[in-house]
Amino acid sequence: MHVTKFEEPWTHYQISDILTTNELSTLRAFSDSLDAPADGQAYKYFLGTDQLVKDNEEIESQEIACTEILTSAFTNILNTLEIVVEDSHAMYFEYMNLSPGFNWDHIHPDSPEKLFSFSLHVSATGRGTDLYTFPDSDIEKTIPWNPGGGFGFARTDTTYHNFQAPDDSDSNRITVNLFLANKALFDKKIGLA
Repeated sequence: MHVTKFEEPWTHYQISDILTTNELSTLRAFSDSLDAPADGQAYKYFLGTDQLVKDNEEIESQEIACTEILTSAFTNILNTLEIVVEDSHAMYFEYMNLSPGFNWDHIHPDSPEKLFSFSLHVSATGRGTDLYTFPDSDIEKTIPWNPGGGFGFARTDTTYHNFQAPDDSDSNRITVNLFLANKALFDKKIGLA
């Protein structure tokens, strides 16, 4: 794993070589087993939350393997960055598949229950996250796309960002967003509490 810290437009980390080739292939195989979004749309799914129909043993097995890979990778990231994980915290893994033409168009700093976020780039190609100084400012930086790597940050009131899959994309933009969050608050937010 290789970590580079940046301070502009706000503190964030670009990390490469998080996953092995086999681990990245496992995540891509899981992605291929799920429904793809319609043009200009997004598909979002929280791994490990029983949102998938459990009568499909192949998908369930792939989900378990992916959750193990992501837990190990995110633990390694948090330890490397010396981020303290308390008993009231939990890890969440949000799979996102954006079809070409999707633009959330919602510059935001992340919700307060998220303590640390990491966008793991899964698809071979994609557009990295756009970073902003203010919610109404121009793009300050676009994170380079890095399959098997990505970028992360500790949430503050000024960590403004947005994501998209431009119309001219050759393929869907697939990420897994890894969150360290306040468990009670985040479970309530996503309907698990």
